[in-house]
Amino acid sequence: MSIVQHFSTPFKSGRTNIQVWNDIATSSSPGLSIDMASTDFRGELYSWHLPSVTMLWASAAESVVHRHERKSFEERILLHIQGRGYCRQSHRQHVIDLKPGDLSLCSSHDLAVLETNAHDMIVVDLPRALLESKMENLGALCGARMPGSSRSVVAFRQFMVASWKEAMTMRIDPGAQWCAHFENALAELVALAFSSITHEAQAVELGSVLMQTVDAQLHDPDLGVDTLAFQLGLSRRTIQMGFAKMNTTATAFIRARRLSRSADLLAQTSEATVTAIAFECGFNDAAYFTRCFTRHYGVPPTAWRQAAR
Repeated sequence: MSIVQHFSTPFKSGRTNIQVWNDIATSSSPGLSIDMASTDFRGELYSWHLPSVTMLWASAAESVVHRHERKSFEERILLHIQGRGYCRQSHRQHVIDLKPGDLSLCSSHDLAVLETNAHDMIVVDLPRALLESKMENLGALCGARMPGSSRSVVAFRQFMVASWKEAMTMRIDPGAQWCAHFENALAELVALAFSSITHEAQAVELGSVLMQTVDAQLHDPDLGVDTLAFQLGLSRRTIQMGFAKMNTTATAFIRARRLSRSADLLAQTSEATVTAIAFECGFNDAAYFTRCFTRHYGVPPTAWRQAAR
């Protein structure tokens, strides 16, 4: 018997198959649930369990995969290797489209949704601790897409396919030492695959995420480095460096975005009071808002509104 387990949906009924598929998914990778997107659902799964790492190779009909957050458990990193088909992944502040050959990372501590057409995908489920010392800014990479055209990704994908083929021929447990070496080599190759994202590209990616997150949270008067670090799963230092690479600070950037939003609202509506707009944009003191606005735009909010009419 191979060390790789094999499962497939056995029924003609898509609804019955999705129930079986969910049972298989939950036992293979806790936190998973799947919704079928059509009535004719079919699926096939190969599962390979190592001491610290679980690897899945799934082929399935069009479906929506939910990875529910598991904050009370050890954090795991889920690596997805898109094979046949396409997938739209939503995780943290990222929405990405995976094409054949692309890679992505997700954290088990945050919700992820993967909308797929008929597809196959390799999933590597491994402890964050195994990767953390090998990958700089691991948190920032969660949710990002690594294109399949990258040479390091091509090499990693070839290694994974070859490893699966070898595992399927193994009839006895290879032993603890072999597994430990394999897990470490796997982690090193994951790090190598993502290393071709240059520091400049990471800065652009992080800058884009910071801007999107700030704009979505402007109403929160407490928005700052600590809030952003918590929401994005990054360190305070990483957040500060992200703003520094945009030649600004978190405080200055957030204030500028608040003022820009308030200027738009003042010009667009005459119903809301200046104070109401100030509060909506995250200022908790109307007098302070007026001073900041006047300093930034050269006129007070009321004059700005009148000029816009």
